[in-house]
Amino acid sequence: FPMNNEKTKLRVPLFTEREEPENYETYINGAVPNDTFGKALKRYAKESGLTQGQIAELTGISRSGFYYYCKDQRKIGYEYLIILCIALRLHPMRQKYLFSFTPYKVCKSDPRYYIIKSFLAGCAFMEKYTVEALCEKLRAENKEPLISKKETSGNE
Repeated sequence: FPMNNEKTKLRVPLFTEREEPENYETYINGAVPNDTFGKALKRYAKESGLTQGQIAELTGISRSGFYYYCKDQRKIGYEYLIILCIALRLHPMRQKYLFSFTPYKVCKSDPRYYIIKSFLAGCAFMEKYTVEALCEKLRAENKEPLISKKETSGNE
C-alpha cells in the first residue's frame, strides 16, 4: 500500500461520530427487498462519503473492480472483503451482513485470525484500525499480509 500523505486525508467517520441509527435493522440491511452483496456494499460505500477512487486508494482494489462488486458482476475474494470492511469502517453488524452474502468467514484455522478479528471488531470504533495498520501488524507478527496494492493490478 502506498505510504503517501494523500491517504491520511481520506477519513471515514467512526461509528461513534455518526448519528445513532433509529432502526438498526434498516441501518444494517437498508430494508431493501431482494438485497444483494453489491447493493449493500454500494449503500455502505456511499454512506462512507468516499469516492470510488478514494476507496481504490485505501484498499488497492481498482475502481473497475469495485464497480463490478457493487453491480454483483464479480465475486469478491476473502481478503478484499476484509480490506473493504476495515477501509469503510463498517460496524460489525454490517460486516456480518456483507459476509452473509459470501461463502467466507474468518476462521480460527487462519494463522492471522486473531489479528484480523481485532481489526474487524475495532475499525468502526477506533481510528488506529486501518488497512495499512493491519498490514503492518501482520508483517510485524511474521504473518502473511493481506493482498498488497502491487499484487492487485488488474486481477482482483
